Amino acid sequence: MFKKYKNKFLILVFISIGILFVQTGCDSVLPDDFTEKNFESSNIDIKASNILSKDTTGYYRDTVSFHNNFGNYYLIKARTMLSMVDSDTRELLLQDSITESEVTIRDYGKLIDSLENVKLIRDSLMIISTDTTSNIVYGAFTVSQGQSKDFYLYTSLIFTSANLNEYASVRLIKSDGSNVSFSEDMPMEVVSSGSQEIPVAGGTRLVPTIKARYQIHADEGTYIVRFTKSNTSGFGRFIKILILSI
Repeated sequence: MFKKYKNKFLILVFISIGILFVQTGCDSVLPDDFTEKNFESSNIDIKASNILSKDTTGYYRDTVSFHNNFGNYYLIKARTMLSMVDSDTRELLLQDSITESEVTIRDYGKLIDSLENVKLIRDSLMIISTDTTSNIVYGAFTVSQGQSKDFYLYTSLIFTSANLNEYASVRLIKSDGSNVSFSEDMPMEVVSSGSQEIPVAGGTRLVPTIKARYQIHADEGTYIVRFTKSNTSGFGRFIKILILSI
Protein backbone atom coordinates (compact mmCIF):
# COMPACT_ATOMS: atom_id res chain seq x y z
CA MET A 1 0.00 0.00 0.00
CA PHE A 2 2.84 2.40 0.86
CA LYS A 3 4.51 1.84 -2.52
CA LYS A 4 1.38 2.98 -4.31
CA TYR A 5 1.39 6.31 -2.49
CA LYS A 6 5.12 6.72 -1.91
CA ASN A 7 5.54 10.11 -3.56
CA LYS A 8 2.36 11.53 -2.08
CA PHE A 9 3.28 10.18 1.30
CA LEU A 10 6.68 11.85 1.33
CA ILE A 11 4.97 15.17 0.60
CA LEU A 12 2.61 14.51 3.48
CA VAL A 13 5.48 13.80 5.81
CA PHE A 14 7.15 17.13 5.05
CA ILE A 15 3.92 19.00 5.68
CA SER A 16 2.95 17.27 8.91
CA ILE A 17 6.33 16.43 10.44
CA GLY A 18 6.15 19.27 12.96
CA ILE A 19 2.87 17.99 14.36
CA LEU A 20 4.02 14.37 14.40
CA PHE A 21 7.21 15.02 16.31
CA VAL A 22 5.56 17.30 18.86
CA GLN A 23 3.43 14.27 19.73
CA THR A 24 6.35 11.86 19.87
CA GLY A 25 8.76 14.08 21.76
CA CYS A 26 11.34 14.55 18.98
CA ASP A 27 12.74 18.01 18.29
CA SER A 28 13.59 17.87 14.60
CA VAL A 29 14.24 15.59 11.64
CA LEU A 30 16.38 16.40 8.63
CA PRO A 31 14.95 16.06 5.10
CA ASP A 32 17.69 13.54 4.31
CA ASP A 33 16.04 11.15 6.76
CA PHE A 34 13.21 10.82 4.25
CA THR A 35 14.96 11.09 0.91
CA GLU A 36 17.93 8.82 1.51
CA LYS A 37 16.39 5.95 3.44
CA ASN A 38 14.07 3.15 2.48
CA PHE A 39 11.57 2.66 5.30
CA GLU A 40 10.62 -1.01 5.48
CA SER A 41 7.66 -1.50 7.79
CA SER A 42 7.45 -4.53 10.06
CA ASN A 43 4.74 -7.11 9.41
CA ILE A 44 2.94 -6.29 12.66
CA ASP A 45 2.76 -2.58 11.83
CA ILE A 46 1.49 -3.31 8.31
CA LYS A 47 -1.11 -5.65 9.82
CA ALA A 48 -2.16 -2.95 12.29
CA SER A 49 -2.49 -0.33 9.56
CA ASN A 50 -4.56 -2.65 7.37
CA ILE A 51 -6.95 -3.36 10.25
CA LEU A 52 -7.19 0.26 11.38
CA SER A 53 -7.99 1.44 7.84
CA LYS A 54 -11.05 -0.83 7.52
CA ASP A 55 -14.15 0.93 6.28
CA THR A 56 -16.45 0.97 9.29
CA THR A 57 -19.02 3.40 7.87
CA GLY A 58 -22.54 2.83 9.09
CA TYR A 59 -21.89 1.25 12.48
CA TYR A 60 -21.54 4.38 14.61
CA ARG A 61 -24.86 4.30 16.38
CA ASP A 62 -25.35 5.23 20.02
CA THR A 63 -27.98 2.50 20.27
CA VAL A 64 -25.46 -0.29 19.63
CA SER A 65 -24.85 -2.33 22.77
CA PHE A 66 -21.40 -2.59 24.32
CA HIS A 67 -19.14 -5.10 22.59
CA ASN A 68 -21.43 -5.89 19.67
CA ASN A 69 -19.21 -7.45 17.04
CA PHE A 70 -19.44 -6.26 13.42
CA GLY A 71 -17.10 -8.37 11.33
CA ASN A 72 -14.17 -8.55 13.77
CA TYR A 73 -14.53 -5.13 15.29
CA TYR A 74 -16.30 -3.79 18.31
CA LEU A 75 -18.06 -0.60 19.32
CA ILE A 76 -17.18 0.27 22.92
CA LYS A 77 -18.72 3.27 24.68
CA ALA A 78 -16.16 4.85 26.98
CA ARG A 79 -17.27 6.56 30.18
CA THR A 80 -16.53 9.93 31.72
CA MET A 81 -15.44 10.19 35.34
CA LEU A 82 -18.63 12.08 36.19
CA SER A 83 -20.71 9.13 34.97
CA MET A 84 -18.86 6.64 37.19
CA VAL A 85 -18.82 8.32 40.61
CA ASP A 86 -21.41 8.95 43.30
CA SER A 87 -23.23 12.27 43.64
CA ASP A 88 -20.95 13.62 46.38
CA THR A 89 -17.79 12.96 44.36
CA ARG A 90 -19.43 14.35 41.25
CA GLU A 91 -20.10 17.59 43.09
CA LEU A 92 -16.47 17.78 44.28
CA LEU A 93 -15.27 17.25 40.71
CA LEU A 94 -17.58 19.95 39.37
CA GLN A 95 -16.29 22.33 42.03
CA ASP A 96 -12.67 21.43 41.23
CA SER A 97 -12.24 20.40 44.87
CA ILE A 98 -10.79 17.05 43.82
CA THR A 99 -9.00 15.92 40.66
CA GLU A 100 -9.78 12.91 38.50
CA SER A 101 -6.35 11.50 39.38
CA GLU A 102 -7.17 11.73 43.08
CA VAL A 103 -10.50 9.99 42.51
CA THR A 104 -8.73 7.27 40.52
CA ILE A 105 -6.46 6.42 43.45
CA ARG A 106 -9.14 6.75 46.12
CA ASP A 107 -11.87 4.76 44.34
CA TYR A 108 -9.82 2.50 42.07
CA GLY A 109 -11.75 -0.70 42.80
CA LYS A 110 -15.13 0.97 42.37
CA LEU A 111 -14.08 2.50 39.07
CA ILE A 112 -12.87 -0.88 37.78
CA ASP A 113 -16.26 -2.37 38.68
CA SER A 114 -18.08 0.44 36.85
CA LEU A 115 -15.99 -0.25 33.73
CA GLU A 116 -16.88 -3.95 33.55
CA ASN A 117 -18.71 -3.43 30.24
CA VAL A 118 -16.10 -1.07 28.83
CA LYS A 119 -13.15 -3.47 28.57
CA LEU A 120 -10.75 -3.36 25.65
CA ILE A 121 -9.98 -6.61 23.85
CA ARG A 122 -7.02 -7.93 21.88
CA ASP A 123 -6.68 -8.72 18.20
CA SER A 124 -9.82 -6.92 17.01
CA LEU A 125 -10.46 -3.41 15.82
CA MET A 126 -12.20 -1.36 18.51
CA ILE A 127 -14.22 1.79 17.84
CA ILE A 128 -14.20 3.78 21.07
CA SER A 129 -17.24 6.03 21.29
CA THR A 130 -16.49 9.10 23.42
CA ASP A 131 -18.39 11.93 25.05
CA THR A 132 -17.99 14.88 22.68
CA THR A 133 -18.09 17.39 25.57
CA SER A 134 -15.16 15.86 27.48
CA ASN A 135 -11.55 15.45 26.42
CA ILE A 136 -10.94 12.62 28.93
CA VAL A 137 -12.81 9.30 28.95
CA TYR A 138 -12.16 5.90 30.46
CA GLY A 139 -12.20 2.19 29.74
CA ALA A 140 -10.52 -0.88 31.23
CA PHE A 141 -8.09 -3.54 30.05
CA THR A 142 -7.32 -6.94 31.55
CA VAL A 143 -4.15 -8.99 31.15
CA SER A 144 -5.26 -12.53 31.89
CA GLN A 145 -3.19 -15.50 32.98
CA GLY A 146 -1.37 -17.02 30.00
CA GLN A 147 -1.65 -13.90 27.84
CA SER A 148 1.42 -12.05 26.64
CA LYS A 149 2.38 -9.23 28.98
CA ASP A 150 3.97 -7.35 26.08
CA PHE A 151 1.84 -5.79 23.38
CA TYR A 152 1.44 -2.87 21.01
CA LEU A 153 -1.54 -0.56 21.42
CA TYR A 154 -2.23 1.38 18.22
CA THR A 155 -4.45 4.43 17.86
CA SER A 156 -6.12 5.99 14.86
CA LEU A 157 -9.17 8.12 14.10
CA ILE A 158 -12.20 8.09 11.89
CA PHE A 159 -10.74 10.85 9.78
CA THR A 160 -12.65 13.90 8.61
CA SER A 161 -11.40 17.14 7.10
CA ALA A 162 -11.68 18.70 10.59
CA ASN A 163 -9.61 16.22 12.65
CA LEU A 164 -6.62 15.33 10.46
CA ASN A 165 -4.18 16.88 12.94
CA GLU A 166 -5.91 15.65 16.10
CA TYR A 167 -4.83 12.66 18.18
CA ALA A 168 -5.66 10.80 21.40
CA SER A 169 -3.16 9.77 24.06
CA VAL A 170 -3.69 6.53 25.96
CA ARG A 171 -2.51 5.51 29.42
CA LEU A 172 -2.99 2.33 31.45
CA ILE A 173 -3.28 3.31 35.10
CA LYS A 174 -2.34 1.22 38.15
CA SER A 175 -4.13 1.30 41.50
CA ASP A 176 -1.52 3.72 42.90
CA GLY A 177 -2.24 6.19 40.11
CA SER A 178 1.00 5.57 38.21
CA ASN A 179 1.14 4.61 34.54
CA VAL A 180 1.95 1.14 33.30
CA SER A 181 5.39 1.09 31.62
CA PHE A 182 5.25 2.06 27.95
CA SER A 183 7.20 3.50 25.05
CA GLU A 184 5.53 5.66 22.41
CA ASP A 185 8.40 5.90 19.92
CA MET A 186 7.08 6.31 16.37
CA PRO A 187 9.85 5.38 13.91
CA MET A 188 9.21 6.36 10.31
CA GLU A 189 8.77 2.67 9.52
CA VAL A 190 5.59 2.77 11.63
CA VAL A 191 4.34 5.98 9.99
CA SER A 192 4.99 4.57 6.53
CA SER A 193 3.15 1.30 7.18
CA GLY A 194 -0.06 2.65 5.70
CA SER A 195 -1.95 5.79 4.74
CA GLN A 196 -5.42 6.99 3.80
CA GLU A 197 -6.71 9.58 1.33
CA ILE A 198 -9.23 11.83 3.07
CA PRO A 199 -11.55 14.23 1.18
CA VAL A 200 -10.85 17.88 1.97
CA ALA A 201 -11.87 21.16 0.39
CA GLY A 202 -10.39 21.28 -3.08
CA GLY A 203 -9.32 17.63 -3.26
CA THR A 204 -7.88 15.00 -0.94
CA ARG A 205 -5.15 14.77 1.68
CA LEU A 206 -3.00 11.75 2.48
CA VAL A 207 -2.63 10.98 6.19
CA PRO A 208 -0.82 8.17 8.05
CA THR A 209 -3.30 5.59 9.32
CA ILE A 210 -1.45 4.96 12.60
CA LYS A 211 -1.58 8.02 14.85
CA ALA A 212 0.37 6.46 17.73
CA ARG A 213 1.90 3.14 18.76
CA TYR A 214 2.47 2.29 22.42
CA GLN A 215 4.75 -0.59 23.35
CA ILE A 216 3.46 -1.72 26.74
CA HIS A 217 4.45 -4.26 29.37
CA ALA A 218 1.69 -5.03 31.89
CA ASP A 219 1.49 -7.76 34.50
CA GLU A 220 -1.66 -9.81 35.05
CA GLY A 221 -4.55 -7.74 36.32
CA THR A 222 -7.15 -5.19 35.28
CA TYR A 223 -6.18 -1.59 34.59
CA ILE A 224 -8.05 1.64 34.09
CA VAL A 225 -7.46 3.02 30.59
CA ARG A 226 -7.54 6.80 30.20
CA PHE A 227 -8.07 8.34 26.76
CA THR A 228 -7.16 12.01 26.43
CA LYS A 229 -8.23 13.76 23.25
CA SER A 230 -6.10 16.56 21.85
CA ASN A 231 -9.20 18.67 21.38
CA THR A 232 -12.95 18.42 21.75
CA SER A 233 -13.92 20.84 19.00
CA GLY A 234 -13.78 19.10 15.63
CA PHE A 235 -12.25 15.93 17.04
CA GLY A 236 -15.31 13.80 16.41
CA ARG A 237 -16.79 11.11 18.60
CA PHE A 238 -14.66 8.09 17.76
CA ILE A 239 -11.16 6.76 18.41
CA LYS A 240 -9.86 3.60 16.76
CA ILE A 241 -7.84 1.24 18.98
CA LEU A 242 -6.04 -2.01 18.16
CA ILE A 243 -4.06 -4.17 20.62
CA LEU A 244 -1.69 -6.81 19.21
CA SER A 245 0.48 -9.10 21.32
CA ILE A 246 4.20 -8.99 20.70
